[in-house]
Amino acid sequence: MIKVYSPLCILLCFSIRCFSQVNEIWPDIGFNDQDTIASYKPISQKEIEKYVLAIRLNQNIGIIGGYVSSIYHEPVDSAKIYLQINGKVIDTLFSLNGLFRTTISPAYNDSVIVISIRHPEYYLFDTTFICNTTIPIIQNINLKPKFKILLRGRVYAGTMPLEGVSVKIKQNNKEYKTTTLECFNDKENYWNCLFFGMFKQELIADNPSDSIYLTLEKEGLKPLKLGMKFGEYSGEIMDLKMKYSSRLMKKYSNDCNLKFAFPFISTQGDWFTGLSYYRLINISNFRRVALGIDANLAISTIKTNYSTFPGLGEARVDSSYLSFFIGPSVLLWLLDPDRRYFSTYAGCTFALNTNDNTFGIQPFLGTRVFLDFNKALSLEIRYVSYNLDVMHYTFNPYGNAYSYSMNEKFDELLVNIGVQVLF
Repeated sequence: MIKVYSPLCILLCFSIRCFSQVNEIWPDIGFNDQDTIASYKPISQKEIEKYVLAIRLNQNIGIIGGYVSSIYHEPVDSAKIYLQINGKVIDTLFSLNGLFRTTISPAYNDSVIVISIRHPEYYLFDTTFICNTTIPIIQNINLKPKFKILLRGRVYAGTMPLEGVSVKIKQNNKEYKTTTLECFNDKENYWNCLFFGMFKQELIADNPSDSIYLTLEKEGLKPLKLGMKFGEYSGEIMDLKMKYSSRLMKKYSNDCNLKFAFPFISTQGDWFTGLSYYRLINISNFRRVALGIDANLAISTIKTNYSTFPGLGEARVDSSYLSFFIGPSVLLWLLDPDRRYFSTYAGCTFALNTNDNTFGIQPFLGTRVFLDFNKALSLEIRYVSYNLDVMHYTFNPYGNAYSYSMNEKFDELLVNIGVQVLF
């Protein structure tokens, strides 16, 4: 039993590993768990003093330094620090992981020095002190952060996420531009669509009542504009729905169409399927005529009742016949083919009936509605005329049945629905 269960346990472990595999090496696209992980270590007062006093060369040189952190005890990196005396800037430096230090000339002894700290994510901070070159000045400065949000959203058209949507974010006098993401191959060569159609932008404001305006644009879609108050955003990923414009994003020249008709929407109760290809031709900038080829198949089921013998019921025969048609076709768009909704067309197929090698015409009238950028549903009414060699039967008084064929003509009006793909 151990020999049997050991391979099964190993296989189960590998199966769980396959289904629960997590890619831990993401590209730098901004949507990962690192946003919530603290990237700093607490620093002690002794470490601050050691860092500041390390630049002391002699007792006559004044030293100013310290540690800049937020009110939440996070170090503030790249804070710009101005030292001013009598309104004149005597030194400018930047914090490194919150730490800063500099020396002061003995000429400024007993002068009033103003320290001003500027950082785009924090409110301004100013403080003053008397310079004393014999006593180092070590400051612990706490900055109050401004209001900050990470604005995130995913853009859809219908139920499909959209890549490459231009996102413009306006806040007060600042404007940010970004685009929605596409699927990508990560560093482990996995095809990843987890962030498909998403965007993010970090925003900072002095006042939570500041307004945010978003403008989303993509060719083939109506622009989407919306606004909100800074403090109204709760941090969730917004689902933003864009609507298709009334025109296609580009002019397509090729059209493939697969269509079906069912017995309940045809006058003869036939099944019908067809496949067609059309290409728009340019006649003096008139792009409403398309030439192509059309192939279709009709499946006819003919039910016939025959009298057999006196006193007995009728015999019923169900026969199915295939009629295949193929031939060139011409199509005229009555309404512009670039319309997204109900672009109507009329046309005619000069079809060869392979049953008797005769040509016939199949006029049709249809319209279509686009589902996305290049796929549409079509609805078409088509007239089909064809001949069939229909089998008939006779019965003699001895109970024997004899068959014979009779060529019969059928005229049919059918409604078919289809799917069109443009390229």
